[in-house]
Amino acid sequence: MLLSADWNLDGAQAEFVKAEALAPDDAFAKNGLAAILSDLGRQEEAVAMQRRAVALDPLHSHYRTFLGGYLIALGHLDEAEAALRKGLEIQPTELGAHAEIVVIYVLRGDPDSALREAELETESSWKRFARALALFASGDRPAADAALQDLIANNAEESSFQIASAYAYRKEPDKAFEWLDQALARRDGGVVQLLADRFLMAFRADPRYSAFCRKAGLPVPAESADVPNTPATTPVPASKT
Repeated sequence: MLLSADWNLDGAQAEFVKAEALAPDDAFAKNGLAAILSDLGRQEEAVAMQRRAVALDPLHSHYRTFLGGYLIALGHLDEAEAALRKGLEIQPTELGAHAEIVVIYVLRGDPDSALREAELETESSWKRFARALALFASGDRPAADAALQDLIANNAEESSFQIASAYAYRKEPDKAFEWLDQALARRDGGVVQLLADRFLMAFRADPRYSAFCRKAGLPVPAESADVPNTPATTPVPASKT
């Protein structure tokens, strides 16, 4: 509850550390601690802890999906895809797993695979998010704009953070920060994942990034002042004519 209700990362971390110490073979405690570590920007530690959760409960599809997300944050895309694919083998309708794989394909610069993967996502808001990314990666700007507006029209209340992430991928920082503010106002749980979002990482040099971290009660990355305002991803494609 410290995390979900109050976004108290330090308090939640202390509780999960205590829980893990009391039950060292409890996969749930390790999964929870990994999530906190990721939210704090400690991705290497999050991956190591999540691997332990997976080892303890190898048939838990969510644990593999979370592992995939942490690996994406580190840029370990092949390992991330393997974890996500394994989770989908266990549970073919795993929430958001196909959307995470779309992120991988977008980062690899493979829009055709991203588009195919987006259509496999079964959850409507994640599917709209995935299509908005994949279509923009393909260079079809009108279709990408329409897909993003579809996400906004249907899922703004619960997906403000994903909308901010989509705008970040499009290199539209004003819109990205506008939607981050909306996500914070709506208490969107995605906000605590800011330090793990590969697209929003592009704006760590923007003063608004550190200001938002402070406003949301998140750690300000020590390197934020030194990171160029360009993502380590595929350049944004030109629109098709």
